[in-house]
Amino acid sequence: MQNIEYQVTTMAGSAEKSIEGFTDGLAEKARFNRPNGLAIGKQGSIFAADFGNHAIRRISQIGEVTTIAGGRAGKLIDGPATLATFNNPRGLTFDSSGNLYVADFGNSRIRKISPELVVSSLAGTGTRGTSDGRALEAMFDELRDVTYHSGYIFAADRYRVRRVSLFGQVTTWAGGLESGLWDGQGVAARFGTLSAIAADLPGNIFVVDVDNVAIRYITPLQKVGTLAGADVIPPEGSNTFLQNPVGLAVDRDGNCWVTDLGDYTIKKITPKGVITQVAGSLVAGCQDGSALQASFQHPSGIAVADDGRIYVTDIERHTVRCIYPKQ
Repeated sequence: MQNIEYQVTTMAGSAEKSIEGFTDGLAEKARFNRPNGLAIGKQGSIFAADFGNHAIRRISQIGEVTTIAGGRAGKLIDGPATLATFNNPRGLTFDSSGNLYVADFGNSRIRKISPELVVSSLAGTGTRGTSDGRALEAMFDELRDVTYHSGYIFAADRYRVRRVSLFGQVTTWAGGLESGLWDGQGVAARFGTLSAIAADLPGNIFVVDVDNVAIRYITPLQKVGTLAGADVIPPEGSNTFLQNPVGLAVDRDGNCWVTDLGDYTIKKITPKGVITQVAGSLVAGCQDGSALQASFQHPSGIAVADDGRIYVTDIERHTVRCIYPKQ
């Protein structure tokens, strides 16, 4: 297999100045406040959950940033996106109809932003808890990320993966109310704290298990396994280990892309568990350039486009970075 060389550039925000703020505009003139989760729209725009600004931002392919929803902390105001409120949004995902779903961490709710930019609440009472049931009567404990597959939203919720029907029901798909490291079937399995979630095309759900330093998976039949980290020895061909994985995306070929805060890198994990370092110099910083000489301060959210570009949020540098294959 041919190794691909990558280049890193800052797409939006100023990594050099590392200034937080809340300003729309073109590329380095825009400002974020601890941007977190990312999602890619059908037209190629990048959407970021701007955690500190309680907003959802859109970034065009030329780096122009606009605020599409929120912008002030508040308790569950739905309606027109510019009037709606969020409270520390973290994760994002699109469904097949172009609706954008938000893991509204501070409000313990999953919110929906329609293509017409109207915000509504899909699931959660707005109060932390652990109960399943009808969507707006169910409760989330630590709602950190969401992903979509085949008519369902799957949520990373502390030690559990929750499945949310778009028609209004929340169930626990895997894991329990206590932490652990057990593979197995559905709710009999145990996870540590989950920070990110993503789905592949066949419907396998992957999660970052922070406490166990692992990437875990749940098959469509709810069998839980461990792909990488924990006690799994990386197979031949790996050139690195997981240190402190945080963010996760899955590409069309089933590869997992991981932001690893432990050594400030971006890593790729194949379906067979081979781990390679794709970007990052192992030193914290904000340097653009050739991928393995570039540096990140606090890589967090990640999304992978069909053209092979990888987008990463850098929380401490308040930026969105792009990793792209060299021509």
